[in-house]
Amino acid sequence: MKTKVMHDIKSTVINLIPVSAPRPRVVTKVINGKRVSRAYNNQKYTNYKSAFLQLSKMQNKKFLTGALELEIIFVMPIPKSWSKKKREAIVGQPHICKPDTDNLLKSVLDALEGTIYKNDSQIYSINAKKVYGTNPRTIYYFKELEND
Repeated sequence: MKTKVMHDIKSTVINLIPVSAPRPRVVTKVINGKRVSRAYNNQKYTNYKSAFLQLSKMQNKKFLTGALELEIIFVMPIPKSWSKKKREAIVGQPHICKPDTDNLLKSVLDALEGTIYKNDSQIYSINAKKVYGTNPRTIYYFKELEND
């Protein structure tokens, strides 16, 4: 299968501390003799998704409909309790503690679905990294491919 690049979306930088997607919480109540369940996400996650979406829409005007490759880097904050020497040495190094990369990725994919692309099923390839940095942010880059 040959593919060619249809659209290259420039790198997008979202200057927010990355937030992972939590599991939805479910509350069940009995109302008029019937059990009613409601699922919800916490407010921090909901606010993050909304802000991420708004910042992304300001930078990306193109709607992608083809197969997508995604490269994404999560720049995670360095703990303030670490010494200055340790903080300087860790910049750019892999972040190998929570939150998990897949949960961070899920929050971004959920935020962008329906605005940058139709559905996250279009994404066939993902390269995701999580590193320490002094300026926490998310950097992503989409490449839209066309089949020949």
